[in-house]
Amino acid sequence: PDSAPPRASRSYDSFRCWLALAVMLAMIGAFSFNELTLLEASLLATGLLVVTQCLTIEHAFAAIKGRDLVAIVAAYGVGAALGNTGVASTLAHRICDLGQRLGASGLLALVYLVIALLGSIMSNQAVVILLYPILKEVAGTQDLVSMKQLVNVLVIGSSSSFLTPFSYQTNLLVQHYYEFSDFLRVGSGLTLLLTVATSVLVATLVD
Repeated sequence: PDSAPPRASRSYDSFRCWLALAVMLAMIGAFSFNELTLLEASLLATGLLVVTQCLTIEHAFAAIKGRDLVAIVAAYGVGAALGNTGVASTLAHRICDLGQRLGASGLLALVYLVIALLGSIMSNQAVVILLYPILKEVAGTQDLVSMKQLVNVLVIGSSSSFLTPFSYQTNLLVQHYYEFSDFLRVGSGLTLLLTVATSVLVATLVD
């Protein structure tokens, strides 16, 4: 499905493959060395791919996922509401009250679990947007962990969607081969393992 024959000669298509790889590496390098922002680098890379015919305009627009964009935009509103209504502050204090008794690693582990559980029923983009204001409150409420450490836990935890078949696209691709309980059984162990590993490793990070 959606395959297409070579648009020119096979040698030219091979050249396009290497050119696309070079453009991707240049995009990553420009961003990594702070020459361009991620938005600027990605837009420039996309433009180069279109100009060199590695990518057609049709495929470029087809890659834009409208449902994902709507979900992200909607989550921004909910995230702002969490901050403006004081819900973020209340949740942050509850997390800190529990986590401070466990030390830095314990607090990070608790935050990771909250993120992973929420990510089991929501997209990872929405989880990041919703929990970011709460983690800002957590960082400002205690001195055990920094915002840098919390952001690292947020990024890793929001991509740890192992507990349900509908928590991530790859889970959906294979879900018809398994029962819901299979995801819970295997996913819970994997989530706990990553909770321990992430919290211990991130606790060693310094600003």
